[in-house]
Amino acid sequence: MSLEKIIKRANEQDHESLDFELKQTGVCFDKMNNFTVTKILELIVGIANRKGGQIIIGIKDDGQPEGLGIFKKFESEMKSGVDKFKEKVVNECNDNISPIINIEMNHYQNDEYEVMQILIPKKRKIPHAIIRKRGDKVESRKYYIKTSHSNVLVSDTQLDWLFSEKNNDVEEAQFTVELTTSRDLKGMPISIGKFGDRFVMQPSATDYLFHYIRAFSDDTIERCQSDTGYKYELMTEALMYTIIQSLEGNVIGETAVRLPRPSKEFRLFQAIKGQEPHLFDSFDRKVNFPPKSKLKITKPEDQFNNIIFTITNDYVSIDLELLFYGWKIGVFSTNPYASILIENNGMEGQNYFEERYESYRFILKTKIERFFPDTITQEYYDSFLFANNINERIKQLWDINYFMKEYPHYKNLYSIEYKIDKNLNMLENKMNEILNLMNNGS
Repeated sequence: MSLEKIIKRANEQDHESLDFELKQTGVCFDKMNNFTVTKILELIVGIANRKGGQIIIGIKDDGQPEGLGIFKKFESEMKSGVDKFKEKVVNECNDNISPIINIEMNHYQNDEYEVMQILIPKKRKIPHAIIRKRGDKVESRKYYIKTSHSNVLVSDTQLDWLFSEKNNDVEEAQFTVELTTSRDLKGMPISIGKFGDRFVMQPSATDYLFHYIRAFSDDTIERCQSDTGYKYELMTEALMYTIIQSLEGNVIGETAVRLPRPSKEFRLFQAIKGQEPHLFDSFDRKVNFPPKSKLKITKPEDQFNNIIFTITNDYVSIDLELLFYGWKIGVFSTNPYASILIENNGMEGQNYFEERYESYRFILKTKIERFFPDTITQEYYDSFLFANNINERIKQLWDINYFMKEYPHYKNLYSIEYKIDKNLNMLENKMNEILNLMNNGS
């Protein structure tokens, strides 16, 4: 960063932030006018423990430089003020900070002013501390953190947060969501079958989507039959709203909020017109998000089959991105329960599914970022608990791979049971025929 860029940033309205701090040279003297860099060291530790950044020495709080020759006060007989200042800061860092922070110091000067830039890397694993030694033993450690308000000693909860490396944690996950509807969009089968058997074929949470499908107008249903692109876009939107409403938070019901209703650029806006109170305002449609969360549902430009839901507050940022991935008349072959019926009944089973059902596949991506808590409140605990639980809840309610894996009957077992049941049914029918013949003969 050049001197011009430093001065430009120092003059911005919000020039001081978590990673940019301005200090005058006067901060390096104590009450007895002794040269000390204690305050600088504390700030170096606080910035390193947060996100890394820089300290600029030689600029006032209002963004104006102190001027030229401001480091002469630190000079000695052997060294210039600039070199003596650098030496003092580096040596104190090496002696009094653990783990050691490898700072970089740059001196900039023009015809009007000069500044010293201290570049501070973000902590790698464990947090840094100001230490006091007795011989080779560390007698005490003081942990500092840069907050939006100041540079402070950390609380126990904040220290635990720093040691657990939550501030380095951006958690990402991906799930596959499959759902099957009737061809006319008038039903959501949970189980399927024709030949005396009923196999559960999709997570029960998909049944909640039917509340939206049932709200579609006749014109919407008619358009879905003729315009597949419109149908894919509409189903992506409806599924996202359904998934969001299935996320129960850990906070009390009084904090439950309504979701933002679809805006005019959403297909859902027109498709459910007049049904909004039922879909969004009733008590069972509200969602317990962490307090003071901002909710936003958006569609990326020119990506019609993609929708993003964002939850943000002071402690977490959570993105849910839903992408339409595929469509099929009938049922996907990866569904073992449907494939059993097809394998055992040939074209009759295949035709049965294709005449009645169509299936959709979606990819749901989650991205969770946790922020360092400047203050420890109930909102902090609620937010972190919600963030910690959201992937598990999505997996259990919506992920088709988890559903197929965890369902007690695997494909082979189900196939064997199916064949046994079918043979028993045939044997029972044969026995009934024999009994009827015997009874008629008598």
